[in-house]
Amino acid sequence: MNGRFVTALSVAAGVGSLLLTFVLWLADQESKSLSLEVVSRIAISPDLPKAGPKIAVSIDGRVVEDAYISVVELVNGGTQPIVADDFEGAAEIGVGGAKLIYARVVATVPADLKPVVTEKPNAVAVRP
Repeated sequence: MNGRFVTALSVAAGVGSLLLTFVLWLADQESKSLSLEVVSRIAISPDLPKAGPKIAVSIDGRVVEDAYISVVELVNGGTQPIVADDFEGAAEIGVGGAKLIYARVVATVPADLKPVVTEKPNAVAVRP
């Protein structure tokens, strides 16, 4: 009798584990997740001595020092599309103590997305 009880308990635990796995899989089918990934960060300012040649980097006519190009991606890591109605406002990406000079959207997937970018001194806001 003791062996039957252990067998029944093992079968019940196995069925319960399968059921729990299935329920968690179903719940994940409705997931939405937006994450930010820094793809690259490249210095574009020349690292020259102060007495060196008069070389300057400018963006839109403004001379910048210690400039970097950073490429970031906003990625939907979930299984469901993120629609514009899912946002209460713009997604804002802060740049810390750095000064934002220029921001733009390079590509979207799907290609018909038309996000609006708003530049701020220390952040960029992206509205779907």
